[in-house]
Amino acid sequence: MLENFALEQFSLRDAGGRLFYLKYNELQTELGEGRWVSLLEALGEEESRVKELGVHAREICPLIEELDEVYGKTGNSTHDYRKRVRRRAGRVRSEPDPVKKIRMLSTYFTAGRNHSKLLNKLTRYMLAGSDGDYTAHMISLFTFSIDLLCRLMSNKKRKTGRPAAFHSIEAARGAAKNGQHPVTIIATLLHDLVEERVDYWVNDRMAELHLGQAGKMTPEDRVRFLEEYLGEYNDHAAGTYYAIGLELVSHVSLFPRPDRYYQILNSAMQALANLSRTPDTTYYAYLKRLLYPKYGRVDSIRRSGLLRVLSEVILDPVPLLDLYLEKVDGFYLTGSGEFFSREEIKKNAFREILSKILDRLNNTRDMEVYEGFSVAQRLYGAGFKNIYFIQAVEDKLSRPGLPFVERRLIEAKFLNKPKIAALYQILKDILELEREWLGRQTLETLRVEMERYKDTGGFTRLTASRGAFDGIIELFNNITLGHKELLADLDNDKGLQAECLVAFKSILEWMIAMPSLIRQEMNEKGLNDPNESQYFRYRIRGLGPRLEEKGRGPKGLARRGIRIKSFKRKVIP
Repeated sequence: MLENFALEQFSLRDAGGRLFYLKYNELQTELGEGRWVSLLEALGEEESRVKELGVHAREICPLIEELDEVYGKTGNSTHDYRKRVRRRAGRVRSEPDPVKKIRMLSTYFTAGRNHSKLLNKLTRYMLAGSDGDYTAHMISLFTFSIDLLCRLMSNKKRKTGRPAAFHSIEAARGAAKNGQHPVTIIATLLHDLVEERVDYWVNDRMAELHLGQAGKMTPEDRVRFLEEYLGEYNDHAAGTYYAIGLELVSHVSLFPRPDRYYQILNSAMQALANLSRTPDTTYYAYLKRLLYPKYGRVDSIRRSGLLRVLSEVILDPVPLLDLYLEKVDGFYLTGSGEFFSREEIKKNAFREILSKILDRLNNTRDMEVYEGFSVAQRLYGAGFKNIYFIQAVEDKLSRPGLPFVERRLIEAKFLNKPKIAALYQILKDILELEREWLGRQTLETLRVEMERYKDTGGFTRLTASRGAFDGIIELFNNITLGHKELLADLDNDKGLQAECLVAFKSILEWMIAMPSLIRQEMNEKGLNDPNESQYFRYRIRGLGPRLEEKGRGPKGLARRGIRIKSFKRKVIP
């Protein structure tokens, strides 16, 4: 595919308005500390990663599906299963031999050798290529977390037909390969778990209540359910979040020195809360909360109500809840917490951003046409959402801050990867439209029109609906606010698809080129301030949370003023 773009060039203008051109094989972009490659080479690497994902899926998905069979046979959610695991945990706790205890820590929750073998393969896969020096106890926590993920998402598929757990393991593998902190790995591994589990419960509960047609429940059906059963929903959502925390702390409590791991669980669970999105939260509000967390007022839940929900999934939850609230949730109030710097909390903000970038990157690579995704869906998921998210992250990083390792990794490597992944998918769709639908002449006409458009103020807005390319941001803004019927309209309009593709191609080229040119000039001339460069950071004006106020208005819960409480709560008597 990339041979079609070997000599591709695009126009840019510097801060002084000077027009110049760059070719894909000339522009150098950073893909790691001190590692610069041409944009064409970067796209080639992305093509390899997409192919690798397919290879990995063929290798790993059968293992997850085999685990589904294990869980089905052992009744992994039954009372007897929980009692069996509790008895085995007691043996681990009392085992005096440290070597034997380490072995037991990775097997006491399994249902035999095959179960253990499958989990060990998944753990090795997730940590393959990792340069992190993880202890045996930490690796047992990774294995336990993988089992928790696969068990709670058993038999659940994504649109691609692959097990839902594969996406999470693959994203966590990206964190591990880059030597990331266990907090980042665990948060990335479990990032979908709260939302997905709550969603499954809603579907099951609606079926019990005979709301909507079986298997065809509409968004409006779900809104009516939440209006009528809001209290039950809120309690169950909080219970789902805390049940994950109790599972993790139950495992860590078996370690010889569990106090060394409570801070990791504290950070991982906070990250899980921040990465999980309630159904009344728009994508814009969600990202704003993720990038600029403000720990103010916290929703509460009564202890009795939380225990009622937990008792459905946790055997005798009282002592575990007490342990979790004291040692994990209240970590910084304990004696152990005094030895940890509060800077760790600031690092966690960047770990959460990195987790989200890895999630976006994996989602983009997963959105292949042959996997059932239309061009319109890819324009939204691989195009607009990446453009919006990365611009928001760049705005965040443009502010001064402490030079954490996680921040530098994002700046040097992971800011460019989603842009390149998105551009790769956009180029594929341009070729497809050109060959199968519109012909080269139509696309060439749009390219010429885009060159003229770049010389206008519209190229930094794409908002006002007046001519070609104008109104694109409004279109995807309304889709983001819940007007998914617009995706169906876009699916049927090849001309508008081509317009959006050409616009996103130019946006991504500038978003990749400008920061790279600024950084190269700063290195060559010894500049200290990016504003001293002859180049400028391209950004779309008005592309922020205020878009929410400019669209047709959000649909569903936000429109009706239904407020969903946070997953993480303050537990009160």
